[in-house]
This record gives sequence, structure tokens and C-alpha cells, in this order.
Amino acid sequence: MKEMIIQSICSMVCVGSYFLSYIDKQNQLTYLRMQIPQVEQEIIELKEEIAELKYDIDQFESPSNLLDIAQLPEFSHLQYPFMQDILSLQEGLAMHTDHSDRLQR
Repeated sequence: MKEMIIQSICSMVCVGSYFLSYIDKQNQLTYLRMQIPQVEQEIIELKEEIAELKYDIDQFESPSNLLDIAQLPEFSHLQYPFMQDILSLQEGLAMHTDHSDRLQR
């Protein structure tokens, strides 16, 4: 009889601890579900901020703005390069150069 009582108490304790852990997991899940709208709102705000920053960058890098900036006194020392100062390479030429002559030097 004592064994049966002890066995039933142990099984109740096990079942009770299982239910407590299940309730704890459900509480964690509910907390995360409650956080979803806040995180979603933050994502929307970040996307809007990214769009605004992209617009600002596009406006700043527009050719008309760059020409206006080039006329400012702090950039007066800059000049367009002469054609003889511009180096141009054929596409892919740099990838096919032989580097063995550098090793022999």
C-alpha cells in the first residue's frame, strides 16, 4: 500500500513538472508572439529610413549636384585630367599578364 502511494505521488510530481515546463514554454512562445508586431514595426521604419537615405545619396550623386559642388571654392583646386594623363586598359588584359618576369628580377 505504501509503495502504491509513493508511486502515485512520484507520478503526480512527474506529470506536474511536465505541465509546469509546458506552461513555461507556452509563456515564452506567447511573449515572442507579442514581440512580433513591435519588431515588424521596427523593420518597416528601417526600410523607410533606408529608402530615404538612398534618395539622399542619389540626390547628392546626381550630375547636376556634383557640377554645382565642383564650382564651390573649396574644390577649386580640382581640375579635369588631360587625355594624356588617363590610362586605359583593354578589358581582361590585366588578368592575362605574365608575372614570371617579376619573379626573376
